[in-house]
Amino acid sequence: FTGNPYSKWTTRKAKPGETRAVFVDEFTCIGCKQCVWQAPATFRMNDDYGRSRVFAQWLNDEDDIQCAIDSCPVDCIHWVEREQLPFLEHVAVNYEKVSVGIMQSQTGVVTDPFEAASSFQKMRQRKIDARAEELAEQRRRMTDEEKRANTSEAQRRAYRKSADAIR
Repeated sequence: FTGNPYSKWTTRKAKPGETRAVFVDEFTCIGCKQCVWQAPATFRMNDDYGRSRVFAQWLNDEDDIQCAIDSCPVDCIHWVEREQLPFLEHVAVNYEKVSVGIMQSQTGVVTDPFEAASSFQKMRQRKIDARAEELAEQRRRMTDEEKRANTSEAQRRAYRKSADAIR
């Protein structure tokens, strides 16, 4: 996970300062291609699973994108905040999906991408916090000799100068 969205971000048709992005819930998409026909620069079909995906943000104007959203028979296209997009696209790409035929026969498990993205984001933050705590604990346990070894000569001179000034 890089923290960057998979879809390209362009500002060609976006309003200045736009913070919204378009996301297709690939777990519920039925592959009808309505969005691709309405906004072909923004949406593309994923040939592996027969579902739509956002190729690039804002290559079509807002009216075309909204028309694509409104024409979706299963309401699987959503406006989301730009900060949410990398997490949503990550779970959409990396969680197991089944073909549209299996999904429609109700034999597959449908994942809620919003819930999965939230869980992924929380898990990632817990790992970041745990690593920061681990580094802080290592720093606390360092001996004075190890701390001196981690300081530059310029820092040591500045410490000595400060100590001399205090004396």
